[in-house]
Amino acid sequence: WGWRTPRLEWNDALFGLLKEQGYVYDCSVEGEFENDGTSFYWPYTLDNGSPHSKEILNHKGLWEMPAYPFVIPKHLQGKEKVGGKSIRGLDYDVWSKKIQGGKELTSTEFTDILKYTLDQRMKGNRAPLLIGLHSDIYSTQTDSYFSSTKNARTRQLTIENFIEYAITQYPNEVRIVTAKDIIQWMRNPVELKDTETSQKK
Repeated sequence: WGWRTPRLEWNDALFGLLKEQGYVYDCSVEGEFENDGTSFYWPYTLDNGSPHSKEILNHKGLWEMPAYPFVIPKHLQGKEKVGGKSIRGLDYDVWSKKIQGGKELTSTEFTDILKYTLDQRMKGNRAPLLIGLHSDIYSTQTDSYFSSTKNARTRQLTIENFIEYAITQYPNEVRIVTAKDIIQWMRNPVELKDTETSQKK
């Protein structure tokens, strides 16, 4: 169904190839690093190219699920290791050592970033929050690569704590779904039922 180019190193030829091979969506294109998280583009088709890059030509029917950046909460902005107002929306960039291009953030810092990114979405146009995760990062076999966390369980709890926050803070609004589910809904959008009301019925 979907494709993400390693290291997000794509060119326009990729999208023609994906279309030929029957892929439904790509999630390699970044953009909007200056956005405060309230008005990101929703996923879109490449029927008329991409608002994120003039290099992308028309690829009718192929969807782009953008590699949205994470938005940095105010109390972390300007800190030496965090930087500006946003960071690439992949966990590798958050956890990895600085020498490998990462930020070496702590579990608490990453959880705060995920929470704030979601809060900004909910204040704005509610574009889907797509989070790029690598399963091997949450394995004990990679502990030595991620020195800012004690162990794999610490990294796992970061994601678990964020999910707990999301479904507790927005119990009738947050849905955890696949990219495939998002596209199917966007093709035929229908009103989402209130979870609490549905359960009572």
